[in-house]
Amino acid sequence: MKPLLSWWILLCVCYACSAQQRPNIVFIEVDDLTYKYVGAFGAEHIQTPRIDELAQRGVLFENAIVQGCMCAPSRNSLMTGRYPQNLGLYSNGDIRQMPAGQWAFPTALQTAGYHTSWIGKSHILPYVADQRGRGGLKKTNAMKQRMGFDEVWQSAGRHVALKRAKELAADPQGKWKRNADAYADYLYDNHLLERFIKDGVSPTTLKVDQYLDGFIAKQSADWIRGYQGDQPFFLWVNFSGPHGPYNPPREYLQSYESADMPPAIRDDDHSDIPRVLRPHEWRKLQGAIGKQRGEYAGMISFIDEQVGRVVDAVRTKGVEQDTVIVFFSDHGIMEGDHGLMHKETLYKEVLNACLVVVDPQGPSGARVARPVELLDLVKTSLDWAGAMPQASESAFGESLLPLLRGKEAEYKRRFAVAQINGATTMVTQRYKYIHTADGPVLFDLASDPDERENVAEDQPALCQRFESAFAQWKA
Repeated sequence: MKPLLSWWILLCVCYACSAQQRPNIVFIEVDDLTYKYVGAFGAEHIQTPRIDELAQRGVLFENAIVQGCMCAPSRNSLMTGRYPQNLGLYSNGDIRQMPAGQWAFPTALQTAGYHTSWIGKSHILPYVADQRGRGGLKKTNAMKQRMGFDEVWQSAGRHVALKRAKELAADPQGKWKRNADAYADYLYDNHLLERFIKDGVSPTTLKVDQYLDGFIAKQSADWIRGYQGDQPFFLWVNFSGPHGPYNPPREYLQSYESADMPPAIRDDDHSDIPRVLRPHEWRKLQGAIGKQRGEYAGMISFIDEQVGRVVDAVRTKGVEQDTVIVFFSDHGIMEGDHGLMHKETLYKEVLNACLVVVDPQGPSGARVARPVELLDLVKTSLDWAGAMPQASESAFGESLLPLLRGKEAEYKRRFAVAQINGATTMVTQRYKYIHTADGPVLFDLASDPDERENVAEDQPALCQRFESAFAQWKA
């Protein structure tokens, strides 16, 4: 009996030690941040000291490719470990067509013994048969029931919250309809709704902690400092910015009013670029582009400070050596380059996510040039958590752990893939190949890093090899 009891005690002790050795995982996701506006990625016209600090402490991925080029496609691909073609989700409007029963990787973290929490913007649709209608409470419950979160505080983001706040405030019955948006409820409960609506898209007059992204930072920092559980935790922080409207407190905008923004990339001839890659053409003057770029920069500097507040909470909690921090953007945005605005294209301004990973067991100040996918964070997270291998059987992607542990040869990806409706791109370290129904596009990134010249006609054999690889991948 005693040997059996001793064995049982030893097993429990070993399990407890194993649980303690598994790191906490903090995802910090931002919206619409292009790599060209982050100091650590080479930008000299903007101040992003807190993101730059993360890059100095961890690994910066120079060629991290998003799978979808709008909010919903990118976020749902990451959540499920599936590509847009698997989800039928290429644009935000497709979100309600997602197939039922999609696996979500936080459920595997729960099974592995993690306490999971979501704070911030939500642009995902957790499928529950009777909960597909609009409504924040339904969505919150569905995220808990189907997507593996123990705690959820979610909002649709500032631009949607403003729209819904106006709709709710204009209710002819004069009755506030709760649960349409958690942030709108907060504003209503604290008598701030009228000021929020009055500000509109102008610089906010709310205090930093009342403005959505400041509020998310405070909520997240308080959550980290207050966590008392015995389990390791997974916290996914989702900032609404720097997605427009670019209306942080005025002082953040003023610091860039007289700053020289880099000129937009100009293409003289678009005739060899399929129309599917040019959905939102910009016809305003260069000066107008510069003004908008300055406002975008001001919004980014504000978000940078809020990211720092979350990182500081990890440090003050005393769990810095036990916590992995993953900073990334869901995608970038066009701010006039190639004559384009917004998203839904496959140029690198949209495609390249700002991915930085700080792993206490990994190197500091390292850079990875190989192409990786944002979707790779699924298997990476499950590896950190020590989840059973079968937990990720339905997920695509590769674990980034070999790249974070100095074992680059074990990372098998040959190219990274992204999709919009009507086009799929394959990115290697040197080339970007884009398959469209109207013909191929090939950029030689070594000689043409700005992606100005389609050289597909000059490289037919190379294009054919990419087409063969694309057919294999799609199958």
